[in-house]
Amino acid sequence: MTHQVSRNDHQVVPQTPQMTKLLVSVTVRGSVGPIQVIVSPDDTVHDLIKDVLKVYVKEKRRPLLSEIHPSCFGLHYSPFSLQSLKLDEKVINLGSRKFFLCPEQADHARTIILDQSKQNERFSFPLAKFLDFLRSLYNFLMHRSTSH
Repeated sequence: MTHQVSRNDHQVVPQTPQMTKLLVSVTVRGSVGPIQVIVSPDDTVHDLIKDVLKVYVKEKRRPLLSEIHPSCFGLHYSPFSLQSLKLDEKVINLGSRKFFLCPEQADHARTIILDQSKQNERFSFPLAKFLDFLRSLYNFLMHRSTSH
């Protein structure tokens, strides 16, 4: 423990050290052994899931994951916990440094991803139609000029 001396009355006041990093252990369902990552105390559950998935893919762990989007996974206290932790919860407030990561019933996560892709598709669709129109017009004009 470090101590801080007050300048006014020369009293020794204990100063508690602040954590700058946390070592967290996460076991991915079906994988052999946990993944250990060092995170900031301000990191959220979402940040932790993202970091664990990066390490999982980088280390080429097995089994291969069909999805690697963080919203497709839930972080749990144990494999027997049905309730996943809130994504915006800070890791330092969770009271544990060992967790279990498993794919969620990904209906909600896939819906979010599909909605985003449909929204992008909606913006690109008029451009595709316009390009098809120009291609058709070009073919029509080329065919007409060779006929005459």
